[in-house]
Amino acid sequence: MTTLDAAQPRRWLGSGFWLPDGCLAELREAKARFEAGQQRQAEIDALDTVINLLLGNIAVVNEVLTKMLANVRNALHDAACGANLAELLPQPTNGGLAERKGTKPSGTSAQRTQGMLAFALELLIVAAQIKTPHAVEWLVAEALKAGVSIDPRRVVVWRKKINSDLWRTPARPGRLQAPVEASKVFRQLAAVPQHAVLLQQRNRPDEAMRRAKGILNAMAAAGRR
Repeated sequence: MTTLDAAQPRRWLGSGFWLPDGCLAELREAKARFEAGQQRQAEIDALDTVINLLLGNIAVVNEVLTKMLANVRNALHDAACGANLAELLPQPTNGGLAERKGTKPSGTSAQRTQGMLAFALELLIVAAQIKTPHAVEWLVAEALKAGVSIDPRRVVVWRKKINSDLWRTPARPGRLQAPVEASKVFRQLAAVPQHAVLLQQRNRPDEAMRRAKGILNAMAAAGRR
């Protein structure tokens, strides 16, 4: 995806606006996919490109100005996974994490949120060696600063369910407790080399807390709240 670089070639579009060539190429590719019949994915890719372009501005990041675009992007993504788009677009309760009645599609943004929050809590409890009640309290406080709403009881349950699934082996069959997408995101974050080292060493609390904050800030910038 496009990231802003001072040395990156840009095109003058008039009215004082410069567009990176990489961004222009991505939008053209999205348009080609749209015209080839891949409308929904093309719409998602185009929004990703625009959001990432805007995130090159520090004020946009600090004020979470991509929230509205990210909400629409996430709704389109979840609809592509089988969710009801009409139910996704209205402002949900509980910071966007409320369970919706009816179909429970997989791979949704809400499920990715579960995995990200559960791993942030994992960093605090395992890597930073903070007792669970204090870790949850810290996570909730920092999430509010980042503009992310958290139900503390749910985060603890998500982490427990995901860890239970990760330790499940063929010799211990049974129904998975956590959504597949949540566990997938958790595993991806755990596989990041810096995270893996922190979880193994368990003696760098400041770095673990900084990484947990980074996950919350990434969620806020992507509209996962």
